[in-house]
Amino acid sequence: MDVNAYRRIGSIYVVICCLLAAFGAAVCLYQLMEAKPACRDFSCPDGTKNIIILAVTLKICILSAMFAGLLKDGIEERKICAVRVNRVFVVVRTLSLIALWTCWAVFHNDDQYVEGLTSGEILALTSLCVGLLGMTVVELMILHGVLKYLRDGTPPYDKKRVPEVVYIQA
Repeated sequence: MDVNAYRRIGSIYVVICCLLAAFGAAVCLYQLMEAKPACRDFSCPDGTKNIIILAVTLKICILSAMFAGLLKDGIEERKICAVRVNRVFVVVRTLSLIALWTCWAVFHNDDQYVEGLTSGEILALTSLCVGLLGMTVVELMILHGVLKYLRDGTPPYDKKRVPEVVYIQA
């Protein structure tokens, strides 16, 4: 694939990340505002909303939008460090979400008020974690391509620079 095509792929990736982060933040805010009993512990009884998980997910969504903006700036200004920071954030975000979901499942199973997770819920949680890992691999491949574009791609046209005049003697 052409190295310069990764600029367009990276820009599309930024737009998709911003849209998904905004949607995720809106869903978390809606659930936080919902008139439902709240719980501030990992092991909440059924029928209550878990404020810890919603707050952490909301923060991750907001950070995802911010880092997508950093990546867009890195692509436009050709800043390699912005792409490297974004790659680290993608890995930390994935590990944080998997740890959060795993803690929720462990504490949810150990609670005496809740009957535990069914096999269908465990399968859904496992497929969610595997799907998140797959998406992370795709994201890291895209960011690797953007990094390759920034290193090897054609330099951008500088609008501030006046073209040099060359005189030809006849």
